[in-house]
Amino acid sequence: MESPLNPNDSTDSEVGVATNGSPESVFMKPDTSVSIRFPTKFTGTKLDGDSDPDDGNSGTEDKCKGNEVYSVQLTRAIDDLRRARVLCDVVLQAGTTRLPAHRAILASSSPYFYAMFAGPLAHTSEECLELHGLDGDILALLVDFIYTGEIVVTEDNVQALLPAANLLQLILVRNACCKFLQSKLHPSNCLGFLRFADLHNCRDLYGVCRKFAEENYLEVFKDSAEFLTLTSDELETIISSDDLLVDECQILQSLRQWEDHDPIEREQHIKQLYRHVRFPLISHEYLLELYKSDSFLASKPWCKDYLLEAFTYQSLSLEQRLEFPEIRVKHRAGPRKVMLVFGDEASNAPVCHLEIYDFLSESWGFLSVEACAEEASNFTRKDCAITVVDSLIYVLGGYTATGISRSVDIYDPNRNVWKAGPNMLQGRYGLAVCSLNGSIYAAGGSNGVQRLESAEVLNLASGRWSFIAQMPSVRFRFSLVTMNQKIFAVGGLDCPTAVDSYHPLTDSWTALPNLPLQLQAPFCCTLGDQLYAVGGYSNHYTSLVGHIYAYSEKSGQWNRQGGLTVGRKNAGGIAHEGCLYVVGGEGTSGLIVSVEKYDPSTNTSTKLPKLMKFGRTRPKVVIIDLQRALT
Repeated sequence: MESPLNPNDSTDSEVGVATNGSPESVFMKPDTSVSIRFPTKFTGTKLDGDSDPDDGNSGTEDKCKGNEVYSVQLTRAIDDLRRARVLCDVVLQAGTTRLPAHRAILASSSPYFYAMFAGPLAHTSEECLELHGLDGDILALLVDFIYTGEIVVTEDNVQALLPAANLLQLILVRNACCKFLQSKLHPSNCLGFLRFADLHNCRDLYGVCRKFAEENYLEVFKDSAEFLTLTSDELETIISSDDLLVDECQILQSLRQWEDHDPIEREQHIKQLYRHVRFPLISHEYLLELYKSDSFLASKPWCKDYLLEAFTYQSLSLEQRLEFPEIRVKHRAGPRKVMLVFGDEASNAPVCHLEIYDFLSESWGFLSVEACAEEASNFTRKDCAITVVDSLIYVLGGYTATGISRSVDIYDPNRNVWKAGPNMLQGRYGLAVCSLNGSIYAAGGSNGVQRLESAEVLNLASGRWSFIAQMPSVRFRFSLVTMNQKIFAVGGLDCPTAVDSYHPLTDSWTALPNLPLQLQAPFCCTLGDQLYAVGGYSNHYTSLVGHIYAYSEKSGQWNRQGGLTVGRKNAGGIAHEGCLYVVGGEGTSGLIVSVEKYDPSTNTSTKLPKLMKFGRTRPKVVIIDLQRALT
């Protein structure tokens, strides 16, 4: 019998538990009862994993929660029942493949099977359920997944597996197939994947494929046979997008390529497709080529209006251009990365004379720039320095016909306007500048009387300049670059091999290992955790070199890397997407119009296929996000 609970016997609550025992038990006899206690409070040591009495539990119950091991064991046991055909109550058939299963397991895993076995139109009496349109091997994989939670998606099965998972509403399998296809995207297959995703209503996969096609449109139309098989509606959907990462000229070329694949059939669609080409953004040279082409206008006389519109737009001032419908002149994909090249110290070219390289179209052009000030329509400034902060270009110091400048002019290339910034504390030319953590640093140069070791910093938030610790030595026409939250001063006419680092937190300079060669006028830049010195001349100004040296703070050493294809001094340059771009400079035959791209990952240098319009010595080079149209 169960012992009565007497609350007066103890402050602890008791529960009588009856047990029948077992013949083998040495602890209990049949028909006996055991009282077990549940203390209301325990102040002793709690074992790891025990529940805390103060965790909100009433103290009179505990929950046995399942864990991963239990789930795996249960899943394995149920699958063993299926494979042994124990308690199976339905057979799924696809073709000649017959798969015994349990209705309850199928219905709990798939809304499709739930509707079939438990819905209003349930097939409750059918022992064999035939699934039309499914491959037997694919159905077997899906039933295995239902019982085990595991499936292997491969290139061989994904095309049949995804629609089957869609049919049976196995969302996890469908998502796994979509993820697998995303990992296999390539310019040669993305359009096929796009169609496949659209056919099976996989919206996320469709969005990823479309984004991939837009971002790799150039490779897609050049290398993909699928591009030529697009319908006019499919092609229009792509080329009408604002998110295409491609030059407008290449969009036009892709349309002409698509049309040439089947000119008779596609002639009826081409006029509608050309409506999406933004002709005013195509280079003037290519527009002229089209205009002079008898065959082009003869087959598309209606295109003459587009060409005239483009010529008109390109001849307008900035204010007049603003009146154009935005959709016709809006750059796709928002801002684009461009490299701006300023000035030429050898020819007194104005700072406002900007040549521009578009990384997307791999072409050079000019950026129309208004005069820096009303009183300086022929504004020129020599030996100034330039840096970029938030796509605003800061031009500092230098000298003009009126003397040494302290001025700071700020150019917004997207609005095409200049404004004056706060003057430096000291007039300088031949200075170097850089930006770091919301501040602009200017150092060295000359004040017209003597060369300087002084340095100053502009806090952009407050708009105030202040002096910082002087450099260890005077520097003139040198490099100032940033790396690892420090500033590095490299070379210069007075100390060609000296390298110093400045730490803003301690306001102090530290001498570093010298350049390994007596270099004058190298181009210096940082990339990752390496400081590079490129080109220049040695042996007392007599020998041009194309050497590339890299300094690592970790090792504290300079190491020789690959070289340029041609020796050059007084070059400009910049780092972009893991490579160094070395711009212009002087060679053995005069000014250089080429740009070299050095890739540290392969330790090789190659010339860009397109040349600058003009050679430049000591050009100022920056990279910005440009939104407005090029000219």
